[in-house]
Amino acid sequence: MKKLTMMAAVACALAGTLGAATTEDCWYPCAKMANHWPGEPERRLVWSLESGIDEKGDWEATAKYLKENGYTDVIVRLARGGIAFYESKVVPVSPLVKEQGDLLRKAVAACHKYGIKIHAWKVFWRLNMAPQDYVDKAIKDGRVMYGRSMTPFCSVWQAPDGTVLKGEKNDYWLCPQDKRNQDEEIAVMKEMAELGVDGLHFDYIRYNAWYGCYCPNCKKRYEAKTGRACPDWPKSVDPMERLDATWLKMRADAITTVVKRTIEEVRKVRPDIEFSAAVFPAADEHVYHAQEWRTWCREGILDFVCPMSYCRDREELRMQIVPMIHTASESPKTRIYPSVGVSFSGAKRTVKTAEEVRDHASIIRWAGFPGMCYYILDSKTKAALAK
Repeated sequence: MKKLTMMAAVACALAGTLGAATTEDCWYPCAKMANHWPGEPERRLVWSLESGIDEKGDWEATAKYLKENGYTDVIVRLARGGIAFYESKVVPVSPLVKEQGDLLRKAVAACHKYGIKIHAWKVFWRLNMAPQDYVDKAIKDGRVMYGRSMTPFCSVWQAPDGTVLKGEKNDYWLCPQDKRNQDEEIAVMKEMAELGVDGLHFDYIRYNAWYGCYCPNCKKRYEAKTGRACPDWPKSVDPMERLDATWLKMRADAITTVVKRTIEEVRKVRPDIEFSAAVFPAADEHVYHAQEWRTWCREGILDFVCPMSYCRDREELRMQIVPMIHTASESPKTRIYPSVGVSFSGAKRTVKTAEEVRDHASIIRWAGFPGMCYYILDSKTKAALAK
């Protein structure tokens, strides 16, 4: 910490000598940032899929690895839209549970044995792993997002004419403004909290893009909000056509409402539990994905956030995390743990070397953050993520 303060003083002195920069411009680890969490031990978190390090459900081996390699917390994917990787009474249970057992209970027992905090990672809204009958019923009941063609769309992106540009089978999303969907997603979070995890982790707590949902119920909600009919729906609110502040705010408010409702309801039964979220690092996420995570931090709604600053280039990482310094300095209750991307998907999956991982972690330490999160732990990345 003393070293960081000295670095801050030197950087700010240089800025003063140059005559143009202020403390705000001084994006080296400034004294304000370096002293923000005095004496706080570094937290090392890592994301893991439900089956753990060997992808066979051996949580004893996973927890032992985490302990031996200096990790303090693990964020485990235990539920997605319409499916759970434990014996859920709220949503369908994955066939993986029959093969590998209740992965939530196994992970909790093993992690607590080794003194590792475990956070239940929930993917909101997205149905690409849900059973077919669940997806079919959600579409029939009008619970899924609609695209520009005014039909349920199965994609990450959809052109104005309704053409799917990218997607996969059953990649439908539940409409975030539909209270039925909100209630179900919150019930899953509450259920996991009651099974002994140390924290709950919001993932995909956003829209999939800056357009939609244009379902008939969203149209009714918009018309009720504005007090006017909308005969040219959805063109009148489509950001590709025009920006409508009311529409964009309705989307953001829906996401924030789910975050706040989840915390309020879960804390009635687990007041000690931590809440966190995976968030996009860009400055415009409150518009594009309706994810107002910087406001959540400043208001202290969450205990911590993990901005997904995944990249191969060290300079790109630095440029992603520098803007977070100001948000962190304004967020006394919410910690920010920037992420080191270790595994990259694509046509050919690539994994960073251990040296690259350590180098990127050093950049986050340089910036003065009290911890970091790594994506992702599995059989292919465990060597790079070891001490």
